Amino acid sequence: MKEKAKKGIISISKVQHIGRREEQQDNFGVFHKKNSQSGKMEMLAVVADGMGGLANGSEVSGVVVEAAKYYFMNTEFEEEKSAGMTKMVQSINKDVLRFLRQSTGGELSGSTMVAAYVCGRKLHFVSVGDSRIYLFRNDMLLQLNREHVHLRELYRVRDIDELSYEDIMSNREKFALTSYMGIGELDEIDYNIQPISLKTGDKLLLLSDGVFGTLSEREMTEICKLDVGIVESLKDSVLLKNKPTQDNLTAVLVEFW
Repeated sequence: MKEKAKKGIISISKVQHIGRREEQQDNFGVFHKKNSQSGKMEMLAVVADGMGGLANGSEVSGVVVEAAKYYFMNTEFEEEKSAGMTKMVQSINKDVLRFLRQSTGGELSGSTMVAAYVCGRKLHFVSVGDSRIYLFRNDMLLQLNREHVHLRELYRVRDIDELSYEDIMSNREKFALTSYMGIGELDEIDYNIQPISLKTGDKLLLLSDGVFGTLSEREMTEICKLDVGIVESLKDSVLLKNKPTQDNLTAVLVEFW
């Protein structure tokens, strides 16, 4: 599914598939508005991946996306956009915690979140968890955010704890999330302090782990070189792997012309 922005400067493509799971726990949204002060068009793209195996994963990711939309549509982001993005995440997390208290009695659940805010071809991103945002430029794919997984902690303490590479990679908890929406107080939020200037030909990809957990970065890079049909090609390439445990997959692509 593809849509053109009103001014013709960006195009947005989105795709989603349930994979081999019984329930779709990914949610996403792309929202637009005009800045009341500058008159510039603003865009917010969000991907949220409900935590598999926990209660209400799909509902929590839905809360994340709806709360992001409400915050974006009703808040003028500050001149210091990075502060505005982190405030948005903290506000959404409060909405998630409120939902969990009211709907599950505080039962453990949560969702990842990755969001891209663009205004005047300046990009600010924010992420919590292990969903990813990539920038494709000059035929190269660059991951912009850092994931909040136990693997990072293992690498940080490997010299102190005398961990070998084999020790780290054999750790069963290496991909466990260390931060997610609904965890309680958010101590880990990844974001860029300085805006990233976007150029003609740039492509932004927001992905749940059902995509990058199946395809290599080399495979995704080759797909991003296509002129059309990128998100559909990502989906088809994932499904062609025929993984028996294939996770839900979501991809949102923003192209700049």
